[in-house]
Amino acid sequence: MQKNGLEGEVRMTIFKQGKWMSGEEFIKKLFNGETDFSRIELEKNFDLSGHPSYSKLLEVLRTASPINISYSKLEGIEARNIYLPHVIGEEAYLAWANLVEANLKGAKLRGADLRGADLRGASLPWANLEEANLRGAYLGEATLYGANLKKANLEEADLEGAVLVEANLEKANLEKAALVGANLEKANLEKVDLREALLEGAELRGAKLVGANLKKANLEEADLEGAELKGANFTGAYLGRANLRNVKNLESAISGIIDSIFYKTKVTSKEKKIIKESVENQLERQLIVKE
Repeated sequence: MQKNGLEGEVRMTIFKQGKWMSGEEFIKKLFNGETDFSRIELEKNFDLSGHPSYSKLLEVLRTASPINISYSKLEGIEARNIYLPHVIGEEAYLAWANLVEANLKGAKLRGADLRGADLRGASLPWANLEEANLRGAYLGEATLYGANLKKANLEEADLEGAVLVEANLEKANLEKAALVGANLEKANLEKVDLREALLEGAELRGAKLVGANLKKANLEEADLEGAELKGANFTGAYLGRANLRNVKNLESAISGIIDSIFYKTKVTSKEKKIIKESVENQLERQLIVKE
């Protein structure tokens, strides 16, 4: 993964007192049952999963107490399939980490920096990622059921096929994020930024989209049945073959929806009437009749 200039954005005030640690020392301490790795700076790009003793280490971690890596710097660590449920990593620096298919169930990663991290297929149900920086991260097929992503930065992140059922994404930044086929059923998306996001085939049934910004988002074949749309902005959004049946408060989001693109969009007679009347009213305001 390319590190394109973001690599240097580190909050040095957090790490300046951190103890530098080699990968070998890190592994030795894990085998010895140590769990407090807060405020350390691990050897950069350490290939943990490539270590000869990694399979044995995973066995140890399965019975260990939660590891604490809060305020630590583990930049670019390679830790595929790592088993760290309930890991404590408040404001940890994990940019460019390889955590493919990691078990991070219930992880406490509030404010963690995971820019560009590879979390494809990772298990993060009920994880706390509030205010975490996941800009450009890879989260395809990841499980984030019930996760807290309030105010998280997911700009340009790849969440294709991710499971975000009942997740809290209030005020999160998902501008230009890829959520193709993602499951956001009953998710809290209040005041979320989804400008130019890719939501083709996304499941948004019963989602809370109050005040959400979906300007120029692609919602082709997305399922929004029963979603709450009060104050949502759909200006320029593409809603071809999307399901808008029984959405709530469509009339409060209609000004933006009028500028959206409809093609075989699924609605009930109620939604059809609201859209039709709004289009006619807008057209009437724009026309000046002179006999």
